[in-house]
Amino acid sequence: MVDAALRWSHKAPRKAALEQLIGQGDAERAQALDTSDPGAAIRAWARSHAPTVPPRPTCSLPATRLNAMVRTNHVTWAPPGTTVVHVLDLYQLDLDEIAFALSDQTDYEHRWLINPDTGEVAFWSSDTGIDGETLVDLDELDELPIDPLPSYIWYQDMADFAELVDDERARRRLTRAIEGRRGAFRRFKDELHEEFPNLLPAWYAFRDSRARRRAVEWLADNSLIENDAASQYLTEHPDPDLP
Repeated sequence: MVDAALRWSHKAPRKAALEQLIGQGDAERAQALDTSDPGAAIRAWARSHAPTVPPRPTCSLPATRLNAMVRTNHVTWAPPGTTVVHVLDLYQLDLDEIAFALSDQTDYEHRWLINPDTGEVAFWSSDTGIDGETLVDLDELDELPIDPLPSYIWYQDMADFAELVDDERARRRLTRAIEGRRGAFRRFKDELHEEFPNLLPAWYAFRDSRARRRAVEWLADNSLIENDAASQYLTEHPDPDLP
C-alpha cells in the first residue's frame, strides 16, 4: 500500500506514505524518497521530519592495501557499506618463519616480506630482488614488509628467563652474562652452552614460544589475521614452565 501511494500523482497520499515510513522507523528509505518526490513542499516537509540517517561506515585503508587484503581464506564480518576483508588462517601460517623475520637484526640491505594473499614469506635484497634473479623495487611489490622488532624486546626474553629459572647459580650467572647490552646475546648463549647445557631445551622452548606469540601479535596488528584468533592463540600458548 505504501509503495502504491508513493506513485500517486496527488500530494496527500504521497505525504501520508512518507509519514508511515517515518513512523515505522524506515528513515533511510524515507530520506531516499523525499529527495526524489516531484513536489517541493513534500520534499521540504520530509527533510524536516525524517530522522537523520547516520553515514555508512567506510574503510580508511588505501585502495592498494584493500586490493592486497582480498583473500581466499576466512572472512571478517563488516557492517553493510564497508569493505569485507578476508583474512589469513592463523593455523596455516609458518609462525617460526615470521618470528625469524621479526628478529633478524642483520644490517645489510634486505627485507623480509609476507604475501597478504597466501601468507608466504619471501626474502628480498637490493642485489637479487625477491626471487634471487630479477631486480625489483619494494614499491613495485604487493608483499608487505616484515620490519624487525627492536633488539631490546628479544633481550628481555633472556632477562626474564634468567630471573625465572629455579637454579640459583644459573640465575645469578645468566643475569651477570647479560649485564651491559653490547655482546649480551653472545655471552648468554655461551654461558648456557658451557655451564648449563641442561637448561638449553628449556631456553629454546621459552624463546620460541615468545617469538611465536610476537609473530601472532604482529599479524593481528597488521590486520592479516582475525583478532579473535590471535587472542585465542595467545591465551592457549602462555610461557612454558621453567625448571
